[in-house]
Amino acid sequence: MKNLMAFLFLFSFSTVFAQGKDSSNFFSSFELGAYGGINSETFSEIGGTFLMEATTNLSSNLNLKFSLGYNHSIKTENYSVKTYSKFSIDTTVYFYAGEYNVTKANYDVFPISIGLQYLIKNPLLSPYILFDFNYNIISASYDQSGGSVWQYDSFDQIPDEYKTKPNFVHSDHSYGISLGIGTLYHIAPKLNIDFRYFYKIDNKTINTHQVIVGISI
Repeated sequence: MKNLMAFLFLFSFSTVFAQGKDSSNFFSSFELGAYGGINSETFSEIGGTFLMEATTNLSSNLNLKFSLGYNHSIKTENYSVKTYSKFSIDTTVYFYAGEYNVTKANYDVFPISIGLQYLIKNPLLSPYILFDFNYNIISASYDQSGGSVWQYDSFDQIPDEYKTKPNFVHSDHSYGISLGIGTLYHIAPKLNIDFRYFYKIDNKTINTHQVIVGISI
């Protein structure tokens, strides 16, 4: 996890290039940004966030945003799984019953987002609020610990509570919204450091607090 967070923050300070000038006309200015940070459901488990974003103006204070990203989010779990397995060696069949504990659900999420940013422009710090709608591509995995295994000569000998397979099937996509606040720190006419907090609501995985920092140009 330490290596992941170092990787995310390294990328968050990568520079990107954009052209345009400050204007109140539609789509007259463009910015690109790269961000990295952390996310968490309850702050007991910390995941990582990486985001690339393109911004164009709708008015002097209202921007339209498009972004692509990656989130690794973690949910703490605490339940037992009872299941069975079957193995064959030559003509001999072996049956096993097993039990183990699921401790975490890990979600690798690739969000595609579109949203609005309302910005109050100032020479040094420009605070803003934002709203995003996102479509998420999801891959899920689960951590487990402990466990016991028992061998049986036939399936019928396995206790009934062990005669099922765990259902770890998870949706491969979801929809969500993000609500947040942030501020731009202007260090040059076309170079900003962007600090942002937002709360991401997801209809299939977990809702997460996200704190990111990055550079926009």
